[in-house]
Amino acid sequence: MFSSLKRLSARNRIWSIVAIFIGTVVLGGIFNGMMLRDALWHEKELETRQQVESGFSILAHFYSLQERGQLSETAAQAAAIAAIKVMRYGDREYFWLNDLGTPFPTMIMHPTMPELDGQVVDAQKFNSAISLRVGNDGPFLATHGNLFAAFVQVAGRGGQGYVTYYWSKPKAGGGATAESYRKLSYVKKFAPWGWLIGSGLYVDDVERAMWAQLARSALLLLVGGGVLLMFASALARSITEPLRQTITAMRLIGKGELTLRLPVGGGGEIAELARGFNDMLGNLQAHEAELDRYRANLEDEVLRRTAELKDSNARLEKELVERKQAEHAMRESQARIAVLLDASGEAILLLGPEGKILAINGNAAARLDTRPEAMTGKDFFSFMAPALADTRRAALRQVVATGEPMHMQDKRGAIFFSNSLYPIKDEDGVIESIAVYARDVSEQHRAKEVDDLFQRLTSALLKWRLNVDSIADMFCDGILAPFDLAGAWIGRADKDGSLLALARAGAAEPPAARWDGACAPVAALIRTGKAQALAVHGAGDGGALLLPLVLRGETWGVLALYGREVRQFDAGSPVAQLAASALRLGAALEAALQQEWLTLLDTALAAVDNAVFITDANARILWLNRSFEKLSGYPGAEILGQLPSMLRSGVQSADFYDRFWDTIKAGATWHGEIVNARRDGSHYTVSQTITPLLKANGQISHYVAILEDISERKASEERVLHAAHFDQLTDLPNRGLFFDRLGQALALARREGKSGALLFLDLDHFKQVNDQLGHAAGDSLLLEVATRLRGQVRESDTVARLGGDEFTVILPGLGDRADASRVADLILAAIAQPCTIAGAAVKIEISIGIALFPEHGDTVEEIVSAADAAMYRAKQAGRHRAVFAAARAGAAAG
Repeated sequence: MFSSLKRLSARNRIWSIVAIFIGTVVLGGIFNGMMLRDALWHEKELETRQQVESGFSILAHFYSLQERGQLSETAAQAAAIAAIKVMRYGDREYFWLNDLGTPFPTMIMHPTMPELDGQVVDAQKFNSAISLRVGNDGPFLATHGNLFAAFVQVAGRGGQGYVTYYWSKPKAGGGATAESYRKLSYVKKFAPWGWLIGSGLYVDDVERAMWAQLARSALLLLVGGGVLLMFASALARSITEPLRQTITAMRLIGKGELTLRLPVGGGGEIAELARGFNDMLGNLQAHEAELDRYRANLEDEVLRRTAELKDSNARLEKELVERKQAEHAMRESQARIAVLLDASGEAILLLGPEGKILAINGNAAARLDTRPEAMTGKDFFSFMAPALADTRRAALRQVVATGEPMHMQDKRGAIFFSNSLYPIKDEDGVIESIAVYARDVSEQHRAKEVDDLFQRLTSALLKWRLNVDSIADMFCDGILAPFDLAGAWIGRADKDGSLLALARAGAAEPPAARWDGACAPVAALIRTGKAQALAVHGAGDGGALLLPLVLRGETWGVLALYGREVRQFDAGSPVAQLAASALRLGAALEAALQQEWLTLLDTALAAVDNAVFITDANARILWLNRSFEKLSGYPGAEILGQLPSMLRSGVQSADFYDRFWDTIKAGATWHGEIVNARRDGSHYTVSQTITPLLKANGQISHYVAILEDISERKASEERVLHAAHFDQLTDLPNRGLFFDRLGQALALARREGKSGALLFLDLDHFKQVNDQLGHAAGDSLLLEVATRLRGQVRESDTVARLGGDEFTVILPGLGDRADASRVADLILAAIAQPCTIAGAAVKIEISIGIALFPEHGDTVEEIVSAADAAMYRAKQAGRHRAVFAAARAGAAAG
């Protein structure tokens, strides 16, 4: 480039300077415009992120109310939506909410387009995404398609980020423009509810500001450039005209006119050049005179120099002897240093600034499959692969350029090196060599990568509930790189002798489907539980290592690993690390099996007909199945986290629940019947078993409740019991219940010393109604009679039907016989009232026999016999009357 500049004239160089200056101004203007655009863009990013963070804090606030139990999830979400919907900034900017659904999300709330709420935003008009950026820093990546899908993609990959797209602007009076404008939005995921909150700003003004800045710069350049060009033209003429005159004079001097001098005019650099050239001519003339004098004295000087040379040769011979002695001592010192360097476990080199090997120990040479003497003096980088050599050469140059030590790592096959480069400087501070120390850190590096692999397995187990096959797949894929393996597979050894391949990776092929004969090494491993190392062909033609997978103390399966070299699995740290990894894999597989079993139990409990729920030690409901939701009427979301006391119906007493809690808090199982209330308030009866689950220290960790709905069975039992004691037609107590009630009344009378009465009733001429109107009409009449009888007695009295048209009334706790007579009169009057049966007017009457106890008897049989006899006497006396039984002393009834 400089040779090209030399060919330019002074005038052209001046014009080149002007062109460079103008170009610099143009680039500066463009740079200023870009800087302005970047500053405005960053301001937009910061503003919209700050706004979204404020909206995000509102969601977090209402979620905290939900967590504290002050609001349900539904109420918390509704309150959050209402608060965010009315928020505005910059007069027209707003927030929206959508879920994280794929491939297209559902809009939860859009304040300016409420018609989108609850809709899947997959319309063609939303395919306006331009670019996206995950997180708050980094470049924007080009994209296209649905902008809401881009929002979900950004939130799913980094939790938050930016998306640019085209969107219409809202008008002042309402509605939106038909034309779309570029917009920048920031979105952030709210994980507890699976929502995404976002907001944005229009960025078309950023481009306008940049172009305005560029226009101002262009105008300034146009005016300033014109002035500069005029000034440059005048300056070029002032320089080139004196130069032309000077060049003409110098050409004459070059033809031999040594006495000629260049014209000197003015006081500038050209005048100084002429003065300097004239001074040079004067010095040249003086030098010629001095040269003549030197030639005259040259012979004397040669003689003197010859004598001095002899003395110098003698001194040189002495110095050579001394140097040989020093070199011998140095070689001995270097030999001792080489022994010390070879004794080090590290690879040590001394390199020249360009990579020449000045010294190297045996460990370093061995790692490159050669000897130190074969490498010394050669280019260090010629012993490496080109890609690795480029990396090392760049590091060496950086140390030489900066004079600072450098540390780096690289990998060759399964071996990781930690390299340190230290500059060695001479007395003047110039770097004369670089000391290189390379340490094998493969074991530590592999240990970290294996730990990272098992952390991913543990995280996946906790988050995704992976099965055994998935864990095996992840392990096989992840174990190859840390140990530079050619392949791996995992097989499960079943009790019947079959070998089931669960996963494979790389160049690995599991053997035949059986381990008990087809593959001897696998069979030996399964039977003995000991690792097997062997040479194989196919998977890299290297060695193979078979390791047992132990679950619950037994060999459950085999982990097969294939190396790239035959001796890759020789005894050493890699084998020990792989064996330890197999033990950890066994633990992970056991955890996956337990998780599969727990999932199976969860599925089974969820599908059983009986209702089941599980609480923590404080009786907060943690889990429930579908049968419990169906039985209680509560959806799971409403009952999770609540106490079972919300199901109380009020039927059981507080004392019942005290005994219940005393039992289960003592660690004992409780079983019994409880009447609960559904969500709609209706009652149901369950046969319930509560089992406390105990920790190792005996403390209760959970309660498991199993409920069987026995409401129908209890209702059926009550119906059977009712049918056994009540008349099917009139629903009055039947003969059996009548005798029981009468016995209770007699016992009460004896205990309290009170009297009572039994009324024995028989309808008059009931057979005529049956014969004339039919049995259905007779049944209707009996129902009417039963209703009228119940209407004339107290709640403590008993009206019963013994059969046919015979009824009884038990009146316990009477004051005297007049009370019995008064009740009998009321019954006679009530029964005598006309009624309509089967469309016909019917008037019926009744005859009553009254027996008092204990006056007319002390036993049920005596009282019934006395009342029955009194009833027949009433019929004989003309019917439709009440007659008292005869006294046991023989007196006539009243």
